[in-house]
Amino acid sequence: TDAPPAGAEEVASLEVTTDPAIGPTAPYRVESSDPLPGPGFYTAVWRIERSRQNPETAAAFTADYAWQERFGVQSQITMVPQVSSQADPLVAVGDRMSDEVIVAAPLPSSGVLVTASVFRVPDGVAATDACTTENLIWQGPEEPVRVTEPGSVRVTGPVVPDFGTYVWRERATDTEGRLIHEGACGVESETTRAPLPTVSTRAVG
Repeated sequence: TDAPPAGAEEVASLEVTTDPAIGPTAPYRVESSDPLPGPGFYTAVWRIERSRQNPETAAAFTADYAWQERFGVQSQITMVPQVSSQADPLVAVGDRMSDEVIVAAPLPSSGVLVTASVFRVPDGVAATDACTTENLIWQGPEEPVRVTEPGSVRVTGPVVPDFGTYVWRERATDTEGRLIHEGACGVESETTRAPLPTVSTRAVG
């Protein structure tokens, strides 16, 4: 359509200035500074307005020049799938921990690539603050899992090295490596605990 439909919500903005050394016809990759609010379909609509140009460029336009791309151009539509995960809540030391990554529609026709990381939560540190390089104990799998249909995939992680709390952080990219989703740190459903064994005794009288 010539304009976005009534009720369409503007959620982010993009802006690019072409480089004279590269030229206006070369591809430019542009990212918004604001994260998208959730899964769904997003459509970019580009505009070129004389009032937004630098003086040298503006001089080449008519006084009222304005151009706007049509809404719904196929190459400007991005699909953001809904991704979540459910980690093993309790695992014994020496056993392997795993995470069930759940991917819902919409999905690109080429699918998404799923990976995960595991961080150990140090004593005295909040789980939400534990996803740092020094706390990383595993990142994998070696080959990302490709998901082409809504559903779940199990990612098998490392052997639990010691008692404590571990948090997972799932990640999904498109097949070209662009980030689609990265889980928050310290989510309860993505937490695996290796509790200390409970020892009790009973005296024989």
